[in-house]
Formats: sequence, C-alpha cells, structure tokens
Amino acid sequence: MNLTFMRDSNKIFDGRVDAVILNSSCGQVELLDGHIPAIFMVHKCLELKAGGKSMSYEFESGFAYTNGEVCFVVVDC
Repeated sequence: MNLTFMRDSNKIFDGRVDAVILNSSCGQVELLDGHIPAIFMVHKCLELKAGGKSMSYEFESGFAYTNGEVCFVVVDC
C-alpha cells in the first residue's frame, strides 16, 4: 500500500508500507493492501510498518482515507 502522511502542510512520509496502524474513533485499525475503502477520524498515534521496520508518530487528531491501494493520513500537531 502507498502511504502519504501529512502533518499540517508538511509531508512526513510518502512511500510504500506493509501496514498502517492507527487509533480511530472506532478503536485501533490496521490498514493493509486490499482494505475496503474507508475514512477514519484518527487521534494520538500512527504506526507504520515498512521493510521490516516500524515507525511511530504522535499527534492530536486528523483523518485517514484508504481505497485499499493508497492511504492518505492528514493530522495536526
């Protein structure tokens, strides 16, 4: 899955990932290739897994969108 992660107007990450794990208003969600199209309100933390490595980012709130092939996450500080 391709991920574009924006904090305010700054692109933090743009590339291929194996998984995106985020806290949503529905609970913790893990987005993988082929996920059904969805939009989530997100808060507190995002973790991405790529190439056997894991990276975490903290933030206040934002939203995430996926269509199963790409994922866009936009958050505030």
